[in-house]
Amino acid sequence: MIFLSTAPNENDLEPIFAGLATRAPIPFGDFNWLALWDEDLPVWVWGERKKIGDLVSCVVDTGRLLAQIQRAHENGFRIFFVVVEAQFRPNPQTGMLQTLRGQEGKRASWVDYHLNPRDKNSTRIEYSRIDNYLNELAFYLGVRVKVSHDAKETARQVIDLYHLTQKPPEDHSSLKKFEIDTKARGTYLLRPTLIRKIANQLPHIGYDKSAKFEDEFKTAANLCAVLGGMDEKEKTRRLMGVDGVGKKIASDIIEAVEKE
Repeated sequence: MIFLSTAPNENDLEPIFAGLATRAPIPFGDFNWLALWDEDLPVWVWGERKKIGDLVSCVVDTGRLLAQIQRAHENGFRIFFVVVEAQFRPNPQTGMLQTLRGQEGKRASWVDYHLNPRDKNSTRIEYSRIDNYLNELAFYLGVRVKVSHDAKETARQVIDLYHLTQKPPEDHSSLKKFEIDTKARGTYLLRPTLIRKIANQLPHIGYDKSAKFEDEFKTAANLCAVLGGMDEKEKTRRLMGVDGVGKKIASDIIEAVEKE
């Protein structure tokens, strides 16, 4: 369940969540929920919705958003995200912050953002200042930054994040691919080893089971020695030493390897 702040500025979100969120006087942020994360332990998620005026104010004057994140961290929250609900861009000529005013279509237009919206002579702000602030949240504090165009998209993004965090990372399948080809930190950003690539080509052996083959045989040379240099009984015994490989899977692997 998503806990949605009782603050009046979140009233428009409640019907969009369609029962997935419940209003609560939460002391930190606009969205809270429990997520499964490290070692299947539940951790608290903190989320905040920011319109462009509030975001600019946090950057220029108040530092309020940073203080909110710090207080949430001090009180046990470990996953943080911010949804910036606005359409904004750099002015193509000057680089100043612009927002889209009016409804999308013929009546909409990009206009420079002024700190006092009623005074066209008031101070403007560089787009890069906002962009760098969001980059600093992401790079230095680990805050996930999302951008949405309206309340419906905000709710959709929050719901997607909620569902993502209801399973531990290893239970998701989208990143379990062998096409990854980049230097990186972390399990899914490391290129698969040769032994896992070979194992993945065997019958019934996918991403997860290929890791079991690596655990058992350590190197591609050892695996190939088993597949090509032993009698069928010994091959079966060695293959069944892999966690999750039974007699039927071992038999199908042997048959596939020995086919011309």
